[in-house]
Amino acid sequence: RQTDDESWLKRSLAQIAQSLQGAQTFTTMAHTLFAQLAPLLQLGQGVLYVYQEDTRRLRMLGSYAFRERKSLDQYFELGQGLVGQCAMERIPISLMHPPADYVVVGSSLGFAAPKALHVLPVLRNDRLLGVLELACFKPFEPRQQALVDELMPLLAANLEILERNVKTSKLLEETRRQAEEMAAQQASLKESEAYNKMLFQDSSRAIVIMESGKGITDCNQAAVRVYGFETREQVLSKITLD
Repeated sequence: RQTDDESWLKRSLAQIAQSLQGAQTFTTMAHTLFAQLAPLLQLGQGVLYVYQEDTRRLRMLGSYAFRERKSLDQYFELGQGLVGQCAMERIPISLMHPPADYVVVGSSLGFAAPKALHVLPVLRNDRLLGVLELACFKPFEPRQQALVDELMPLLAANLEILERNVKTSKLLEETRRQAEEMAAQQASLKESEAYNKMLFQDSSRAIVIMESGKGITDCNQAAVRVYGFETREQVLSKITLD
């Protein structure tokens, strides 16, 4: 039996790990997690929350059979409810035989209260990444508890990797957007310079550009004709007195 349990545990963890690696978004990861976990734990309900460090609160990512509860909260503050308390203390919280009207697990055939409720912190090197809430019709068997214990570090690692990938994708998208804006600005500037140069060169009025100490640094063909020269180069570096 011990060998069978160890084989089941390794096989289950490998299957979950492989599935989580393919998730590209947090929502997809939550759905994938519960799809793999539900048959292994005989799960009645489940909810995964991610911790947002900037707002210091938990946001619901995804759920399994999440149909009814007293308060349908998408967000939890630290210390608010069991989810917030678990996040604040960073330790698992388990309730056996919760009140019948606390959580109801139902289907088209009927409804019943779960016998065990587990609220688990998702930690990575003492950093809080989220909270996993599970409701089951019976307490975990030893191999199911071992699976949950092994799962939490695996889930934390995948959440951290996905978080890093999402941040990198956002940074690359912002960099691409800035590059496109810069390219558009440069194109507009070149177009403006070309237009101004066309007005400068084709104007019938004599136009010169002078700099202090350097004299005339540029002129159009009308200025060359007005001043009585033959080429533009003959006008450059001269002053109005010349």
